[in-house]
This record gives sequence, structure tokens and C-alpha cells, in this order.
Amino acid sequence: MRNLVSIFVLCLFTTAVFGQESLLSDLMNVEPVVLKADETTQESADEFTKELGENQAKVDKLLQKHSDKFKKDVGETMSKFNKVLAKAIEQDIINEKGKVASQVNAFSHELLKAKKTVITDFENEMNPKVRALPKAIRPDKEMELKEIVDGYRESLKAEFDANKAVIASFRSTEHIVTTVD
Repeated sequence: MRNLVSIFVLCLFTTAVFGQESLLSDLMNVEPVVLKADETTQESADEFTKELGENQAKVDKLLQKHSDKFKKDVGETMSKFNKVLAKAIEQDIINEKGKVASQVNAFSHELLKAKKTVITDFENEMNPKVRALPKAIRPDKEMELKEIVDGYRESLKAEFDANKAVIASFRSTEHIVTTVD
């Protein structure tokens, strides 16, 4: 009899607890409110988008400037190598080839450093502007900025890897061909 009463009390208590959970979950289930962006939020978003576009244009110009300087420096170095190559003195060609490969490798690292600095400066300049935006649009703009910066960094990495491959190819190329007549 005591067991029967204990089971009955346990069932009654369990039913009450589970009943309260469902009652509580019904009370706590509230639909979210969708707020439309007010005029100032939209103005802030438009102003940020404009600034982002202007700063991206500046970044693109700076990156192109660094690329042009890199091409000029490598072009001058290769013209010097071609002059040595035209003389056809084997030891001079071997020495100059090593110098050229080292110089172009250094130019490539300088280019990488300069472009990384430009991208980092861009990110550092835009982050405070993102933080100043209203909370409602901040996460989207943070993601947008992150995607842009990641895109720049990926293209920079691809460019650097391509430069390394070209330098390795240059080093492995035989610039002296000896023929026996």
C-alpha cells in the first residue's frame, strides 16, 4: 500500500512538473519583432557604402602603384641580365643568374610587404567606421568588410605564389646551351 501511494505521489509530482514546463514554454514562446531601418540607419549605411567604395578605389590605386614599381624593378634587372647573356661568357652568366634570382625574390617579398601594409591600413581605417554604425546593420557591414579584405589577401597570396613559381622556373632554366660543331 505504501508503494502504491508513493507511485501515485510520484506520478502526480511528475505530471505537475512536466505540465509546468509546457506551460512555461508556451508563455515564453514570443514571435520576434521585425523593425525596419529608420532613416538615419539607412543614411549611415549609404554613407558607409560610399566611404567603402572610395577607400577601395584608393587601395586599388596603391596596389597598382606597387605592382608597377615591381614590374619596373624586375624589368631593369632582367635587361641587365640580358646584356650579360648577350656577352655569352659562361661564368658571368651563372653569377648574374644567381644575382637576378635573388634580386627578383627580394623584390617579390618587398611587393608582398607593401601590399599587405596597404590592405592592413585599409582594414584599420574601415573598422572604426564599421563600429560607429547602428547595431542593426553593423554585423552585415562587418561581414562585407571581412569578405573584401579576405579577397584582397587571397589575391595577394596567389600573386606571391605565382611569383615564387616564376623565380623557381627561372632558376631551373638553362640559359647556356653549348653546341659542338
